[in-house]
Amino acid sequence: MLTFEPAREVQVDEIVEFLCQRFGVSSEHRPFRSDVLRWKYFTPHPYWKGSRSYVYRRDGKIVAHGCVMPARWLMAEGTVNTACVIDWAADPAVPGVGILLYRGIGKLLDGLMGIGGSDDARRTLLRAGYHPIHSIDVLRSVIRPGEHHLQADRQKDWKTPIRLARDVLRMTQQSAQVPPGWSAERVSQFNASIEPSFPAPGRPSLAVAERSVGLLNYCLECPAAQMEAYRVRGSGSSIGYFLLSKIANECRICDFGINTVEPKGWRALAALAVAAAREDSNITQIRLGTSSKVIREAFESAGFQSESIQPLVYWDRANKGIEPREISMTFVDNDFFYL
Repeated sequence: MLTFEPAREVQVDEIVEFLCQRFGVSSEHRPFRSDVLRWKYFTPHPYWKGSRSYVYRRDGKIVAHGCVMPARWLMAEGTVNTACVIDWAADPAVPGVGILLYRGIGKLLDGLMGIGGSDDARRTLLRAGYHPIHSIDVLRSVIRPGEHHLQADRQKDWKTPIRLARDVLRMTQQSAQVPPGWSAERVSQFNASIEPSFPAPGRPSLAVAERSVGLLNYCLECPAAQMEAYRVRGSGSSIGYFLLSKIANECRICDFGINTVEPKGWRALAALAVAAAREDSNITQIRLGTSSKVIREAFESAGFQSESIQPLVYWDRANKGIEPREISMTFVDNDFFYL
């Protein structure tokens, strides 16, 4: 008999074993460490009450698992309560149980979104009723080309010198200059002072993913990466913020906001985030994700290149009539910021 239920924190070790078996990794795999799972599944989240880990069991044994990563979209139709399902896995010996798990979680929300994924995963979601709604651009900048391409543990081939030369040339063309009157201050936690810079419909896109102090501080607690928070002050009354994560030699600009619609404000914010990342001499490359045209253009002006485009699909379970459009989202709307 199949049963659908939220998991409890005392079951973390059982979930670790199931996920590691399904993904073919050890229990030391960073995203599946028990401390990381406790943060993902059970640390209080401002957009979800209780456990965010859900399982299907057959005869008491886990046969499917998924974690809710909740989000709220602010758009003309009102607030849409949605989520990505991460750490999704299903036992192939129980056909269809993975889709059942998606359906079970979806009933708790207005709908579910999916970002990127393998070709098989994308086909599965489309068969399950998801439809394309937008995409997220993943941008990349190599800030220390020599160190990046010649790292001892980095695989090298005949193309390595070509890639090195390419990134050296790109670095010389970067123009991420912090304008006068702008500064970023590292803080231990975010507070209400940055709330005016949170995205709102029309800034930077007609539809946006909601931000809150609670959400950003939840992300700061992530044990899978070194997290850093920055408060931005600009010319006049400009206020902003950005959130960084560092894993090995890579820095990810996870999230950002500013209380202006002017492109020059976003360019200043991009320059400040790049400068903060560069202060760490161990960082050789920076990545970020955005689905907003104005933000993408701001970082492209700072020398970032498009690395990939991750499709955003949506299952409109509540039939709210959510049609394709630009929805401003970043890495914190998925698990990209610590994977």
